[in-house]
Amino acid sequence: MPIYSAESDPDWGLTTICMPFNSRATLLDVLEFNHTLSHSQQDGATILAAVANRNCSDDQLTLLPQGTAVLTGDNYLQAVIQFTRLLADSLQYAHLKGVQHRDLKPSNILVNSAGHPLLIDFNLSTEPTSEDFIGGTLPYMSPEQLIAVLATSPNSGFEMPQVDQRSDLYSLGICVFQLWNGHHPIGIVPHELDQTELADYLLERHAIGPVAGRRSANAREHKFSEFLSNCLSFYAEDRPQSADEILAELDGIEQIDVSINQPPSVWSRSWIGLIAACCLIGSAGLLWTGLQPQVPEASAPRDLFAEAREFITRQEFDKAINVLNEAIQVDGENEKLLALRGRSRLELNRYSEAFGDFQKAYRLSPSSSTAAFAAYSAGSLGSHQSAVDWYQIALEEMPDSLTVRSNLGYSLLQISRYKDAIAQLDAAIEISPEHAAPRLSRAIAHYRTAELTGEPLNPEVKDDVERAVGQSFGKSAVTMLTLARICAKCDPPHDRLQLCLSYSLHLGSNSELIRQDPDFEVCRDEPWYEEVMSAPISKVSYDDIRLINPW
Repeated sequence: MPIYSAESDPDWGLTTICMPFNSRATLLDVLEFNHTLSHSQQDGATILAAVANRNCSDDQLTLLPQGTAVLTGDNYLQAVIQFTRLLADSLQYAHLKGVQHRDLKPSNILVNSAGHPLLIDFNLSTEPTSEDFIGGTLPYMSPEQLIAVLATSPNSGFEMPQVDQRSDLYSLGICVFQLWNGHHPIGIVPHELDQTELADYLLERHAIGPVAGRRSANAREHKFSEFLSNCLSFYAEDRPQSADEILAELDGIEQIDVSINQPPSVWSRSWIGLIAACCLIGSAGLLWTGLQPQVPEASAPRDLFAEAREFITRQEFDKAINVLNEAIQVDGENEKLLALRGRSRLELNRYSEAFGDFQKAYRLSPSSSTAAFAAYSAGSLGSHQSAVDWYQIALEEMPDSLTVRSNLGYSLLQISRYKDAIAQLDAAIEISPEHAAPRLSRAIAHYRTAELTGEPLNPEVKDDVERAVGQSFGKSAVTMLTLARICAKCDPPHDRLQLCLSYSLHLGSNSELIRQDPDFEVCRDEPWYEEVMSAPISKVSYDDIRLINPW
């Protein structure tokens, strides 16, 4: 957004900024307008329609530069890609000037009457050298920005991370994900939490990855969804490293051929006779129809499966379940309907009902994916022996699955099969060395083994704790207290002891019992001990489950 002039008033300490009046509409208005439409109603002109809907007919808008192309396309994806391209190009311009926006969100993206996005509100922007500046809007922050927010809390244990231009690209990914799919990448954002709690929750959800978006209708849509997932990678080094890279990826997506072979023209010679015959038959049919009593036209049959998918896309899982119940009554139980209902019930934490659906679905059509979902449901219920049985079925066809290996190791740990648990967790860590879940479980499995055998802790434990603690996975009072005991048992005590003990108490562990616990004798003379022991208890609690979602 260009600035015509800027005047400061020293008496008031305010600055007046003069800019062109291009539009009332922001990307937030476009998202709200889109929410009133189904995916099938969205087309190449949807963004323009949203802008027109927000602007007033008598607005005296600043004239657009001559030659400005109107944002439109043959379909909605084409318009969204062009919108993303323009937004990325704006960011690239800012980044080349050494400016990071740091508060990219729908309400800070103006959309003019040609459908073009314009970046506004640079009041939180910084130069790349400003490492300790914190600002932004939590639901649109990158993981490293969220960590920076959490690092300001007393005894958080988080170190101030580097926040660079890749954080803007993550925020861009969130905005475009919403534009394309109609919902935030984490689903529903719990705005009732305070700032620290919300930052903590968002960091944990971003580590899991985005929820499912719209179903891809062709290779180009599928590739675009993959592109958005890359922009939303938890670690900055896994994302596009510059807006230029984003522009190059968008070029590649647009070059994907999704055309189909068209049938020969109906006006070719070989079709003329057939068309003439059809016309004669049609005329006779119309004459006969005109002589018959009029029968009310039958309504088109409902596609219950498609209705359910639409509700799931909008995160309305209760409504999806109701539609699927109706579909099962009409068509009977089949693997597809049962699996979809099970997935919906999982989203609502109705694990027992979900487990029943996946069991039935597997009996009707055995698959490793269904077995993995049944195992996850059983593990979430605490039925770990049943979960082990189901995961072993899934493992036969999914030996390289991080989810299956890590969750199987977790369930084996819960039934005290430590050696078998460690074998599965070793395999999970080999697949994904940086994931916190298998490392937390392996550290605890080694600790339990040492308790039983009286042998020293396995050296891997220190590395597991170092890599896993501080990430927002498996954070609960029980887990953090166990990790604090592990840190205290290390020789010398692990430097994450203070953090683990602090989290455990913050989440509700009994401070009096900890004061009497001989395991923590090693830290009672530390200068931080009393401050940690008197810290307030959080309003937020976490389940003591370290399972990775199978979706």
